[in-house]
Amino acid sequence: KLEPQNTGLKVKRALALPIIPASLNDIAHARAQLLENVEQLISNGGHLIEPGGEAGITGFYLAYHNQNDVPYVKKIAEMYLKLCPSLSWQAEHCYRDRENGKYRIGFLSYHLYDHTIGKLYRGIIEHLDPNLFEITVFRTSRLSDPMADAIESAAKKVVYLQHNMDNARQAVADEKLDILYYPDVGMDVFTYFLAFARLAPVQVTSWGHPMSTGIPNIDYFISSQDLETEKGADHYTETLVRLAHPPTYYYRPAVPPTTDARLVHDLPIDKHIYLCPQTLFKIHPKFDSILGEVLRGDPDGLLVFIAGRYKSKDRLLRERFAKVFPDVIDRVVFLPRMKMSEFLQLIRVADVVLDPVYFSGGNSSAETIAMGVPIVTWPDVFLRDRVTYAFYKMMGIRELIATSEKEYVNIANRLAIDRNFHARMSQLIKERSERFFENNETVRELEQFMIAAIEGQNNGKAPVHWGESD
Repeated sequence: KLEPQNTGLKVKRALALPIIPASLNDIAHARAQLLENVEQLISNGGHLIEPGGEAGITGFYLAYHNQNDVPYVKKIAEMYLKLCPSLSWQAEHCYRDRENGKYRIGFLSYHLYDHTIGKLYRGIIEHLDPNLFEITVFRTSRLSDPMADAIESAAKKVVYLQHNMDNARQAVADEKLDILYYPDVGMDVFTYFLAFARLAPVQVTSWGHPMSTGIPNIDYFISSQDLETEKGADHYTETLVRLAHPPTYYYRPAVPPTTDARLVHDLPIDKHIYLCPQTLFKIHPKFDSILGEVLRGDPDGLLVFIAGRYKSKDRLLRERFAKVFPDVIDRVVFLPRMKMSEFLQLIRVADVVLDPVYFSGGNSSAETIAMGVPIVTWPDVFLRDRVTYAFYKMMGIRELIATSEKEYVNIANRLAIDRNFHARMSQLIKERSERFFENNETVRELEQFMIAAIEGQNNGKAPVHWGESD
């Protein structure tokens, strides 16, 4: 009311979504309202000079609704391009024939430190063939830790980008890249808006934020065969790339010293721990009934979550649970946030880890596999709910992959109650995990794809369709 012409405020209101939706109806209403608001902004106009500072919001929470987001992310991108046409800035070198020599690749992210993105991409950056590729790392943060140091050491050049769109675009353009790799478009506001520009002849993104960007200048989305279904291409505005394995070279995490994590967190020794160690907004309303059935199937079971940054998230989720399974709500526990070593120790004492249906664990699933702790998973149709499934497929493990709600509940209860079954599954994970960790085959295939994409673009050919079945 105070600033009726403030376009940034209008955009903030248009894209606001519930973080912990109250119900499926709440999701449906929020999505319909978002689309209506975005359409109005496209029609009525307005102007943004620096979208990151004035609006500073993306469609981030759409990814957690278990729906195809392509119509929404396309409209959001269209809206931003209408309100700020300069977002589509283009670097001059993108329209010239490439120079001979090594392929110049840039990795650009805020999160190239001890973060999920750093863990997923450190190994790739370190193991790309230096005889073929010259790597530049672009960082939009200066956070420093051993992970960041390792990533920077693997690059020929590191460029710290200012949080100014004009300066950042020019700094990337000056490197005259052949391919620009955004690991996680949508996880950080500044990187999201930077991705609208054409800064390299080929621009790709991947599963750091596992949904399509909707941005016209992002050419490819790098995924894998098991992360997608036959209709996976329908979920992206980008050309979908299906590698043989998930796009990471993931270092095996160290197993922490054994401690009595049950005692530390005041968890009873005579109860079975069903741990769901995920960010709370990953818990979809349709998953609630499954959680209730898991508890009903094991009178000695405790359902354990890790609290959100804000207590309101815990409260809203608990209120939603109480409506769906009031008879067992007293066996739901929210533990305080903790350090990584404590997190891994908690995983080690879990009887079973529950992979959220409709938004799978990723980094946490890799860490759980390293601890040898069984995860029960049930894949659906989107990349974001098929990650643990893809890890298991890579390891040749079928026994912990459910094909229905009933089977998910049965596997979870059996893991907690049947100690022999639990021990067999834990041993199987330990024996097969080497197939997942530190996989050089993925890096070699990624190299082949990137070269094909660069050469194809340089020769004026159509986009490369990688990994598609005949």
